[in-house]
Amino acid sequence: MNPPAWSPFDLVFASPLPHGQYHRTARTARTNCSGLRSAEEATVFALLDCYAPMVMLSAQGENGPECQEILHHLTSPALRGGLRQFYADISPEDMNPVARNFRQRLSSLCGEQFQPSPPACAFP
Repeated sequence: MNPPAWSPFDLVFASPLPHGQYHRTARTARTNCSGLRSAEEATVFALLDCYAPMVMLSAQGENGPECQEILHHLTSPALRGGLRQFYADISPEDMNPVARNFRQRLSSLCGEQFQPSPPACAFP
């Protein structure tokens, strides 16, 4: 018997603020974002979407417990493949400086570089 498929809805948050934002975005991503290739990538998308509002809402900014909890989820080994997928198609030139810096921060926290995939070679 196969184990049930992992779902982006499996994440639990200590604070109600990121919990609600994350689950609303995850539900929307699941039904409206056909470009997302896996549950892990959809989870990364939803976590990234709820990070910025938590920075703005937290009195401690990026050091607030809500942001730290989101970073903890984003950098978990279970989502490493989702981070790779999410950043595989995004060129640094297509990102604003804040997004590039955040990608670099995630890369540093995870100990690997999240970069665009090299273009496929047309010739064998």
